[in-house]
Amino acid sequence: MKYKNNYPYIICTGKSAPRSEKNIIKFNCVTAIIQNKDTKKYFVLEFIEKEFWLVWWKIEKGENEKQAIIREVKEEAWYKNAKIKKIIFDKIYARGYKARKKREEEVTEKVFFIEVEEKNKISILWADLWTKNQFWFTEKEVLEKLTIDHHICYFKEYLKK
Repeated sequence: MKYKNNYPYIICTGKSAPRSEKNIIKFNCVTAIIQNKDTKKYFVLEFIEKEFWLVWWKIEKGENEKQAIIREVKEEAWYKNAKIKKIIFDKIYARGYKARKKREEEVTEKVFFIEVEEKNKISILWADLWTKNQFWFTEKEVLEKLTIDHHICYFKEYLKK
């Protein structure tokens, strides 16, 4: 693994491999490895493009990292009262090309392990059904399904700990 400023630095491969060193969009975000306490399965999103991702997104103005990840779990996985169990990466960089947006990106992320309980499932947002599907997978299935390089790396690192 490469490093930047003493933190892990993942360079994506395949269709997500960087194409240019110009006009790189940089942002801070959070990522969640979510496990259902009741079933012991892990949450994965499938987007229309047949890409399988962990829950992640940008930290919004005025939020800290913990607030951002709890919000994202609620918005994307539809669970309230999510519990942060541990931090997988306090800080990690990922660099690649986002074909869907036709741009180069570099993200600085904090990666959390989150636990949810079935009793805390909330009503869904119907608009989300048009863009993504939700799945609960075993560890093996997660490794087979994830299509985003840095998310694969995060999950493998989680399995080591």
